[in-house]
Amino acid sequence: MPEGDSLVRAGHRLRPVLAGRVLTHADLRVPQHATARLEGWTVAEVEPRGKWLLMRLTPPADRPDARPLTLVSHLKMEGRWLVTDLDVRWGAPGWQVRCVLETAEHRVLGAQLGRLDLVPTAEEDRLLGHLGPDLLDPAWDEPARGEELLAEGVRRITARPERPVGLALLDQRTTCGIGNIYRCESLLLAGLDPHRPVGAVPDVPGLLTIARDLLRANVPPSAPYTGWARTTTGVK
Repeated sequence: MPEGDSLVRAGHRLRPVLAGRVLTHADLRVPQHATARLEGWTVAEVEPRGKWLLMRLTPPADRPDARPLTLVSHLKMEGRWLVTDLDVRWGAPGWQVRCVLETAEHRVLGAQLGRLDLVPTAEEDRLLGHLGPDLLDPAWDEPARGEELLAEGVRRITARPERPVGLALLDQRTTCGIGNIYRCESLLLAGLDPHRPVGAVPDVPGLLTIARDLLRANVPPSAPYTGWARTTTGVK
């Protein structure tokens, strides 16, 4: 399953072709949102949160009564977002495509998405409010805010001291963005058995800092980029 760094890189790819653009065509190919009409809406933001991707939409000027919406997706095991020109064939079979978004210049396809929801932006927490601090949140760079995020992550992970630390790291309600790769590598660097109870971990803040730094090391500073490869050793 893609982890937090993969979602940040997906955001880097999609932001230049969607952010600030008006949708000329939109087709949400899931039953609960199949009748949604988003033509004329503007993609205001493309933001990752843990393993989720959020596309915040603002309504057209002739819809003053409409509330901003957020298109929320999760890739799960096989999902991917594809960017193509308008005049080329789709990069995935039609039966796999769950979302089609077009602007005047590009087409964006969400293929084999594990989940696709459309909710009022003001109600995003209805879907994502359970998530713990995002280890790739830029707010970690703000000293006071970074301390708050770390303290909250520690509070959540230590709330169940009997739980194996390997399971606790994977729980997106403690901190979000960690998957199996970063769980394993963080525990290796910390010298911890994944079966050790959280209450027996001598330095929980240090462990979360290792996981955060590993994720951050695998996020390119900006887009566009090519040839970016994940590493957990510092060697590219």
